[in-house]
Amino acid sequence: MNFEITKKKMLTKIIMLMTSVLLLAVYMALDLQKVAIINQVYVIVAIGLSVLFAGSSLFMKHFETTPKVKYYLYQVLDFFSMFNVALLFMQFFFLVGFFPATVHKSSMYPTLVEADHLLVRSTEQARRFDIVVLKVDATINTLAQGGGVLDSELLVKRVIAVGGETFYYENGRLYINEVLIDEDFLIYDYPEFDLLIEDVCKIAGADQCTPGETCVIPADYFFVMGDNRSSSVDSRILGLFSKEQIVGVAIYKEITLFEWVKL
Repeated sequence: MNFEITKKKMLTKIIMLMTSVLLLAVYMALDLQKVAIINQVYVIVAIGLSVLFAGSSLFMKHFETTPKVKYYLYQVLDFFSMFNVALLFMQFFFLVGFFPATVHKSSMYPTLVEADHLLVRSTEQARRFDIVVLKVDATINTLAQGGGVLDSELLVKRVIAVGGETFYYENGRLYINEVLIDEDFLIYDYPEFDLLIEDVCKIAGADQCTPGETCVIPADYFFVMGDNRSSSVDSRILGLFSKEQIVGVAIYKEITLFEWVKL
């Protein structure tokens, strides 16, 4: 085996490694990821070890080392370069593509149950009746009556109404812009469920309705609820959710590893 590694080749690999470290550090500093799919501890460890080995490589040029030692050090640098690039690719993919999510609690029962695995598309664009992953924001949502929901907690709910729409529930039936809308995803009826938009159209606890005028949801805001209406902490308590709080739209649910159903 040829263990010969030239100084130019070693220097090129060090530059590549430090470039990947810089990109990882910038990505972390910008905090673009709404949901941490990859544990940031792993990223920090990767950055630390990369800097350590890159520094060791530069320091070793002042000492006599065997070609074999240089070769193995080069392989370590190469590994961390590829590892860092893989981390960058995965985080970027989760940011603009898809990411996995797991359902907690039973607020979406029976559509979703606890421990269900979902494939979520990274997007802020949600339509009525989409199942979305939301990030709670204490500056927008009312947490005082939030049933134990914490700031920055992720929730899985269904979009009921979007910006520009008015709605109400009467005898368990949904009316949007005065039109009866069928909620065919509901298995159970809630005949005694009544709700007026005036009671729940709130942002940071402040009413968004003007007396004497038709109340509509503000642009880029959403009213969401769990399918399990009797056991869900949602917009009825937390208020409206903004477009920026939508982490993604759930598109598939896992049945088995090789079987997924569209939501």
